[in-house]
Amino acid sequence: MYQEFKEVVAHSAMEREPISKNRVNPKNVRSRVCFMLLTAMLFLFSTANVSAQNQSVKSQVAKPDVITLLNGDDINASVQKVGDTDIEYKKWSNKNGPAYTLKKSEIFRICYANGEKDVFFKKEEQAVVAPNQQQTNPLQSTNASQQTATDAQSNEYVEINGVKWATRNVDEPGTFAATPESPGMFYQWNIKEAIHPSGKGGYVATGGSSAKIWDEGKDPSPNGFRVPTADELKSLLDTEKVTGEWLIQNHQYGYKFTDKTSGNIIFLPAAGALQKGKNTIANTFGDYWSSKKKNLLMVNFLQFYKKKAVVKGFGYVGIAMPIRPVVAE
Repeated sequence: MYQEFKEVVAHSAMEREPISKNRVNPKNVRSRVCFMLLTAMLFLFSTANVSAQNQSVKSQVAKPDVITLLNGDDINASVQKVGDTDIEYKKWSNKNGPAYTLKKSEIFRICYANGEKDVFFKKEEQAVVAPNQQQTNPLQSTNASQQTATDAQSNEYVEINGVKWATRNVDEPGTFAATPESPGMFYQWNIKEAIHPSGKGGYVATGGSSAKIWDEGKDPSPNGFRVPTADELKSLLDTEKVTGEWLIQNHQYGYKFTDKTSGNIIFLPAAGALQKGKNTIANTFGDYWSSKKKNLLMVNFLQFYKKKAVVKGFGYVGIAMPIRPVVAE
């Protein structure tokens, strides 16, 4: 019986089909398919990543055209067309969106992405002066020194919310700037020494004055005027009686204050301030001294910019600012 079992096993072995060398192993097929899929996925991911990086680089390099309106607002845009009376643009954030139109009379300038500029000047406005102001020659008197303070005041001020404001900034000590838009000269607090707004002429910041109130003898205001108090500056911010507006007047950024009752107007140019010998905020901020300190080194001052106007209490005495004086009554 054992012999029969051996024969059966041997016969079975002889009938078994030999494994071909060319026969495909299923495990190898699956491995190759997985490898090819993984390679394709890596290639697609790499291509997408490079495309995203290129798009990011393009977005970083590309810049918008900046349209500056007469009210000081900036529009990031892609300018499509500049016509005789208006311009056509698309929003930079939606360059495939609709086109918009602006009249040139509403635009101050366009700064293009390539660095070029188009400036659209607004028609010259009349100088902002008091309704009763006469355009007189201050030297018409045979003796200018005999001109009274009352005469000077009546020709140079406008009343806003009960305060009589000069229509122009202080220039050299005892004189006014040529126009309401002119910044005039700058002064350190309680120091009667004129400084050019650019800092030219050897401006050196000092420690300022130890006085608590601006000394009358050191006040650079013209005859009959003085540096305003903090409360007088705050009177311009009384929204029940005064409106304030950031705008461009005769090509100069600044703030217009209007008395709601009388309609009287004053314009204060955004002349900036000198700090460490540099004026980096001209046409962006307007800073104006008050006559009183808040503490040993800090002074109350008016500050305005595109969004609002406020009276602050941390103007360092060593900074140089313009002065818009009031009538000394």
